Amino acid sequence: MCSSVSNAADRSYDYVILTTKAVPDLTTTPQVLAPLLSRPYTENFRQPAYVVLQNGLNVERDLFNAIKALNQEKPKIIGTCLWIATNLCGPDAVEH
Repeated sequence: MCSSVSNAADRSYDYVILTTKAVPDLTTTPQVLAPLLSRPYTENFRQPAYVVLQNGLNVERDLFNAIKALNQEKPKIIGTCLWIATNLCGPDAVEH
């Protein structure tokens, strides 16, 4: 377990699983994964397949374009469909 993406960028991965609330107006997926999309990682390791568990449509687009811009291999992104039932039960109370 690593405390940040930067701390995890010291080895090769087959898959990277990203589970976040997608808010591209604040932080894009490539910004979150920047240590894996820039040097020295890209000079030493191949890009993994990214498994994206995020809300919204086309949340993979920015990541696809960022990987494609590396001019390495074809981006490998696995998109998912999530449904999580939650209800707001009261102030500051959420039921899963």
